[in-house]
Amino acid sequence: MANPGLSHAVLMRESERCLETALRAPEPEARLVAARILDDTRAWQRWEVEHAEMMRSVAGHRRRDVQVGELKLRSFQLIHRTGVFEHLRDQQVRGEARRDIIRLMHPTRSYSEALLTEHSNYLRAACSLLCARFVGVAVIEDGVFEDPLARYHELHADYLQSYFVATLGQGADATERTRQRALLPYLKAKLEEQRRRLLRLPPLQPSLLIEPWLRRPAGDTQYLPLMSGPVPRNR
Repeated sequence: MANPGLSHAVLMRESERCLETALRAPEPEARLVAARILDDTRAWQRWEVEHAEMMRSVAGHRRRDVQVGELKLRSFQLIHRTGVFEHLRDQQVRGEARRDIIRLMHPTRSYSEALLTEHSNYLRAACSLLCARFVGVAVIEDGVFEDPLARYHELHADYLQSYFVATLGQGADATERTRQRALLPYLKAKLEEQRRRLLRLPPLQPSLLIEPWLRRPAGDTQYLPLMSGPVPRNR
C-alpha cells in the first residue's frame, strides 16, 4: 500500500518550523531570506498566501509518491523565479548591464519598480524553496531534494547567464555572443534532461552531511500554529 500523503496543515506547520530553523542556519543566505520574510508583516502575509496555495496543490494528492512529484515540480518553478535576481547578485551585474536585464524581463515597468518587484519575488520564492527542500529532506526524507535539486539550480543559473549574454551582449564581443547563442539549445536540453531525471528518480537516502540544520532540533524549537501574521522570533 502506498504511503498516505501529508495534510495541508502539516505542510504549513513544517514550513513555519523551517523558517524558524533557518534563522540559525550556517548559510548566510538562508538566514537572510528567513529574516526578511519574518520581520516584514506585509511580506509575510503575501508569502503565506502564495506558499499556502503551493502546499495546497501538494496536499491535494492523496498518495505520498504523487505529492513528492508535485513538490519537485513546484521546486523547479521556484528555482526559475529566483533566477534573475540571483544572476544579478552572483555575477555582480551593475550599471547599464543591470538595467538592460531588468528592461528585458519587465518591459512595461519603470526600472526602480521592476527591480523592487524582482527582489520581492526572489525573497518569497527563495523562502518557499527553503521550505520545499525542508519538507523534502527532513519530513519526507528524500535525498533528491539535496544534491540532485541543487544541480538543477546550477544548470538553470548557467542557462540564464548564457541567455543574457546571447540576448544582450553583457560585455561580450560578437564572437562570444554568437558562441553563447549556439550553446543555448544545448544548455536548455541539459536542463530539461535533469528535470525529467529528477521526476523519475526514486527516493534517495538523505545525506547527514548536507545542511544538517534541516534536521537538527534546537532547544527552543516547537511546532507553531498556523498564523495570519509574522512568526514571533525567539529573542
